[in-house]
Amino acid sequence: PDPQLVRRIVSQVEFYLSDENLAKDAFLLKHVQKNKMGFVSIKLLTSFKKVKYLTRDWRLTLYALQFSELLEVNEEGTKVRRRVPVPESLLSIPPSKLLLAWELLPQEQ
Repeated sequence: PDPQLVRRIVSQVEFYLSDENLAKDAFLLKHVQKNKMGFVSIKLLTSFKKVKYLTRDWRLTLYALQFSELLEVNEEGTKVRRRVPVPESLLSIPPSKLLLAWELLPQEQ
C-alpha cells in the first residue's frame, strides 16, 4: 500500500482515540469503556467517515495501525487501543444520552 495512505490512516485513527476527541465523542468513548482493556474494533473504526474515505478495507486499516507509535493492535488483529491508557477523568464520564425533540404541529382538519 501507498506509504502516504498508511500515514493518513494512522493519523486519523490516532486522532479518533486521542483525549481531545474522546472528550467530545460519546459514541467512541462508550466503545472504549465497554472493553476492559480499552480495545476498539478495527472494523468499527474503518466504518467511520474519515477512515472510510481513505479505505473501506479493514485489513488495510489493520496493516496501517501496526506502524503507529501511539496505538497497539491485539494479538488477533481485530482491535486496537492506545498504548497510554485513557485518563480516568475521561473514563468516569457517564455515556451521554442524546435527546431528540420535535415540534409537533396540530394537523389541519
